[in-house]
Amino acid sequence: MSTIFVDHLPLRTTTEAVEEYFGDCGPITRCSVAENRGHCFAFVTFAIDNDAQDAISRFDGSSFEGAILKVTRGKNKDELAEERAGSGESALARRTVLLKGLPKAETSEDAVRRMLSTIAPSCAGAEALRAVVAPVPNPGSYSVSDPSIGVAKVVFADTARAREAIASVNGKKFEGHFLAALPLEKVQKLKKWRLIVRNVAFQCREDLLAKKLRPFGAIWDVTIPRMPHDPKKIRGFGFVQFVDQPSAARAVKEGNGKKIAGRPIAVDWSLSKGEYDTQVAGSTAGTNDAEDRDRPEEKAGDDSDTSDDDDAGMGGRKISQSSDAKGKVQGDSVD
Repeated sequence: MSTIFVDHLPLRTTTEAVEEYFGDCGPITRCSVAENRGHCFAFVTFAIDNDAQDAISRFDGSSFEGAILKVTRGKNKDELAEERAGSGESALARRTVLLKGLPKAETSEDAVRRMLSTIAPSCAGAEALRAVVAPVPNPGSYSVSDPSIGVAKVVFADTARAREAIASVNGKKFEGHFLAALPLEKVQKLKKWRLIVRNVAFQCREDLLAKKLRPFGAIWDVTIPRMPHDPKKIRGFGFVQFVDQPSAARAVKEGNGKKIAGRPIAVDWSLSKGEYDTQVAGSTAGTNDAEDRDRPEEKAGDDSDTSDDDDAGMGGRKISQSSDAKGKVQGDSVD
């Protein structure tokens, strides 16, 4: 943030006087002075962030025409909105970030702070970082299926820093592990960005599927269901959870036909059982009822081990179509 807030100015202070006073710190791109009920203050925007920080260090508590100035970092509209909203749960959730990627055994407060210092240094200082909880208990409550992966909860000073940290961390590799981050308030939306991947080769595992789809965006979670009677054998389909909708949409658009172990995968939005049943009821062309019943990834009870609600992991927009990929799924999904 390159804007500073200058408070306790003498009344009738001019813009020119403020610009002259702070001009030694660096080029100023904008300066505005205002008065409100006998209170005079100013906003000063520098061309370089470091110059703004220098102005705070040099002039906070300084004397200006007999007045003692209070110079602080300027707040953007999101931060001001947070202040008006108070410190309730919604405000806290907007500046709380979930970080995932490090093994649970290595997920600690020191590791998270070290990671932020390396990848997002502007979000790692005392001014930006308020608290770190690592690892969080019960990561499964945050849609993490692998118990060996740790999740950290990081509270930032404001939403601007939280967003900056998310943008800096997502998709990056730290100490050999790919990272993912999202706001705490978005956890409940994760299932809207979940995809089903069909025609998965039997030798494919979660890390390989993630590697193939990671170019489309940061991935929060990957699950490939196993056969109940043989946990070493997969059922021919998987679920991939992206951190945001644009990434998931790119994977659906561009991921179809990508080959894993020589087999072209079919990527589509995952639907709840209710949504799937609605589409099936309205679909009349090219659908074989017996075939649909035989495909394990499209049976109502088959997602019980991959989801904590009624999300049956049904594919979205291919229901009424018959394709090579769809035909292969049937063969891949039965023992």
